[in-house]
Amino acid sequence: MGLLSLVTTRGAIRAQNGFTWGPIKEVAYLFAGIFVTIIPALAILQAGEHGALAGLIRAVRTPAHYFWAAGGLSSFLGQRAHLSPPSSTRPWQPRPARRRRAGLAGLLGEPLRSETFIAY
Repeated sequence: MGLLSLVTTRGAIRAQNGFTWGPIKEVAYLFAGIFVTIIPALAILQAGEHGALAGLIRAVRTPAHYFWAAGGLSSFLGQRAHLSPPSSTRPWQPRPARRRRAGLAGLLGEPLRSETFIAY
């Protein structure tokens, strides 16, 4: 669909919409990072009971074991963001509430209501 859009949409319309390749590159880097970092994890799992995680692999035998092991790891890894030091010393302040427009325009928000999104 993306290639079809590039072929059928005029460059002026993409320029008006502020199209850049930045978000697409960011997702590509993210996926490349995921694939590169999964290789060692797969090698450790493939080694099985003869590898670095032999104790864990021997301990996880039933679906209930997988449930608790995955949940435990997930809860530990999910808490890492809360253990990081704050990025600034200023205390967090909630943003003031903005008035929302009624109807579809209010749901879509300001950027998506722009006339430049109307096809020519």
